[in-house]
Amino acid sequence: MVIASCRAIRFSARVKTLPLLALAIFVVPLLPAQEQDVVFHRAMKVGYKFDIEGQLTDEQSQKIEANGVTMRDNTTKTEATLKGRVEVTGVSKHEMPQRVRVTVKEWTLKLGGRSQSEIKPGDVIEGEGGKTSEFKLNGVKLSKDQTRALGRLLSLKSDDEPDTDDLVLGAGRKVKARDAWPINLVPAAKDLSEAFHAAITPSMVKGLVKFNGSKDIAAEPCQQLEAHLTLNGAGLDVPGAPTGTKARTFMVTVDMKTDLPADITKQPRTLEDEISSQVVGESEINRDGKVAVMRFNLGSRVAKRCTMNPVP
Repeated sequence: MVIASCRAIRFSARVKTLPLLALAIFVVPLLPAQEQDVVFHRAMKVGYKFDIEGQLTDEQSQKIEANGVTMRDNTTKTEATLKGRVEVTGVSKHEMPQRVRVTVKEWTLKLGGRSQSEIKPGDVIEGEGGKTSEFKLNGVKLSKDQTRALGRLLSLKSDDEPDTDDLVLGAGRKVKARDAWPINLVPAAKDLSEAFHAAITPSMVKGLVKFNGSKDIAAEPCQQLEAHLTLNGAGLDVPGAPTGTKARTFMVTVDMKTDLPADITKQPRTLEDEISSQVVGESEINRDGKVAVMRFNLGSRVAKRCTMNPVP
């Protein structure tokens, strides 16, 4: 969930107290908070259907200079909205959605504020996860921009991609409301290394998970959790830059909040996450005896919100 979004969270609980209940604490002993397991992974089955409402904002910036002269300076912003019915037509060996059929109710895609969509209400999209997800409309592959946006919203997986959320975010014990615990640094660093193609070590990563308690949704308990992760990878290679380009700044933050239902076939599930990164670095490049000092400043912000309502 968290690390896949890189490749894919903020919350507060409020308690209303009636005046008479405030007096009761003097005469009624308080019950201990109930402890429970927190499990992030939810197994998917072929045939599972849900209605999705998703919003995505994807902002990317890139500035490259050579000897103080700007060679490239651009910013792109993608905004997407998806409403539709999703049917899981295939799952991975880890019981995660691998293939889906989406009947579109609403789809908008804006690039720099301009609409760029070839999909209309009633269209049926077939999607499949892999090293890169692929989406087709009437057997024809969708454009790169639409594929990227749909991939971020639907998060399809391949057989080679396990669900590591419990390894990274799990407490390893029963927890009670308002408990917090650190993320597991070794699996987090491994996942981040794969996401950013960099040699990230556990000492570069920090993070905290918090259980805000449970609330009833569709007459069933639903756990509410939030997580925050930061990466400080100064000294790592700059992604996509010439070999030897080291980052003075390599900062990544991940914020997530989610409602985890006890039964995804009966209860809606909500996920919000935001991933931001800033990488700044420089190197000297020798071409034909001429030395150029190259400077790179790369920025990224990806935010999404998805609600998935099961279809009986």
